[in-house]
Amino acid sequence: MKIDKKCLICSIILFTVIYGSILYQPMGLDQPLSDSDGIKNSDNGSISPQYIYFNDTNIISLFESILIKINTTEFSNVNYTKVQFLYPGGSKDIYNMEYDTGANFTYTYTAPYYVPNGTTIVTFQLYDEFDVLLNSNNTETQIFIDSNYYAADFPPNYNNEGYINDSLNVKILIKNISTYEFTFQVSIVNSTDFDNQVTLMYISGNNIEGFALFLDHTIFTKLNKFYYIKVNLTDQNDITKPIYFRFKVLNRNPTIIPSSLIIPDNIYRTIDFDISINVSDFESTTENINVSVQLTTPLGIKLDPETQSGNSNTTFIITSNIPAGRPIGQYLINITAVDTD
Repeated sequence: MKIDKKCLICSIILFTVIYGSILYQPMGLDQPLSDSDGIKNSDNGSISPQYIYFNDTNIISLFESILIKINTTEFSNVNYTKVQFLYPGGSKDIYNMEYDTGANFTYTYTAPYYVPNGTTIVTFQLYDEFDVLLNSNNTETQIFIDSNYYAADFPPNYNNEGYINDSLNVKILIKNISTYEFTFQVSIVNSTDFDNQVTLMYISGNNIEGFALFLDHTIFTKLNKFYYIKVNLTDQNDITKPIYFRFKVLNRNPTIIPSSLIIPDNIYRTIDFDISINVSDFESTTENINVSVQLTTPLGIKLDPETQSGNSNTTFIITSNIPAGRPIGQYLINITAVDTD
């Protein structure tokens, strides 16, 4: 039988198109492919959009969540997955997803208190058992997080730093949003880590919008450290979530009293001599102060410093020595006082 060549060519092309459509037909998340169901042709590529599921793309931080599901059928040897949230401004969070069944992974995301208001970009990372990244390209999904309903200011200079015995003026700004109506209570804590959190003081009353925070050294014992204003935010369903606003208690440098400096009138090479100086510190005892002395020769060469660590009173005496071979002449004395804070 003679075959029409035109018909033969058309038949081959038709078969190829049909076969191709069977290979790449999208699968629902509730019907994951097994390894034998098709060729894994997306390794080192990106997850196809039909294998990514969000039950919502617009949430309010703290009080609303998004259920996220992915299906990794397109990739071989996926051992674990991560989901990344890239926030406005460039900060990001990365979380491990939970294995479900088959090739499915899930994660329930609740936006933390510190997330900026606006559009967040969500991507995924797939790894094999050797921690090798399998998808070099990312399929991006945008979600909108509304966190623009709480804030704290420090008027009048809007500076969240202060020294011991200073007072910080604090203004709490909370507004109702969508269907949520809030009440709140305020306290001062040492950390945002709940397991290591210590409440240092409570601000009495409910829905306190402003107060003066006195930086008492008996409360804020560690200096050059961030502390936190904790606001327990409660909605109309009695669900409470904490939010935090940080401030820093600064440390004043020790004070060296130049008029108290005593050095010998005549200093000789290889012979020890004492340098005496008074040092005080507003926040620390003298036991926590280290005083060092460094000599510089007439030729500009710095000698090794000598240090006295801690003292029972404000007078520090440091013994020094100019080695043999150093030039005769005027030496520069540099005195430094440092506290442990």
